[in-house]
Amino acid sequence: MPQAHVSRDKGLVQKSGRGFIVSDMDADSTAYRIHQEKIVVGAGDDNDVAALAAFKLAAGSVIHSVSLSLTALGGTLASAPVAVEVHNASVAFDSASGGTEIAGADIATAANVLGTDRDLDVGTGGTLHDSIIGEAVYQPAEGDETFLSVCAKADLSTLTGSPTVLLTVVFTGRAPIAV
Repeated sequence: MPQAHVSRDKGLVQKSGRGFIVSDMDADSTAYRIHQEKIVVGAGDDNDVAALAAFKLAAGSVIHSVSLSLTALGGTLASAPVAVEVHNASVAFDSASGGTEIAGADIATAANVLGTDRDLDVGTGGTLHDSIIGEAVYQPAEGDETFLSVCAKADLSTLTGSPTVLLTVVFTGRAPIAV
């Protein structure tokens, strides 16, 4: 699926990559942006990275909200909960996540955070087109880039099929960078 980019200078332009970007500025300018990516969730252990976003946010970016929507169910497991975490470095697939959860059940107890008080079920018991959201401002330490991942919140080692989620990130910063 090509990336659609809408700008004041060029109008609607098709580019390589995936997603939809609306921008009045170039990639090095700071702007309010929305980035979306479809991600296939893989099998993994509890609290391991089950999928990685193909982009990172540049240093200085601030996340305003993030959502995760189920677009294709997985097989085998009736319950296969996942959540969104952020990291300051890339974390390998099926490695311990160790990040900060910004959408999922574990954010509900944090102060000044609005969001869905549950994880997203991508297994056979999940609901197609269901979504979770995290509405908290997240700003990494000064100079750190932000990497996003979908993390298993139970043992997903026997998960089959190709459960797919749509990750949507609303942020202020420079254009996302491919990883």
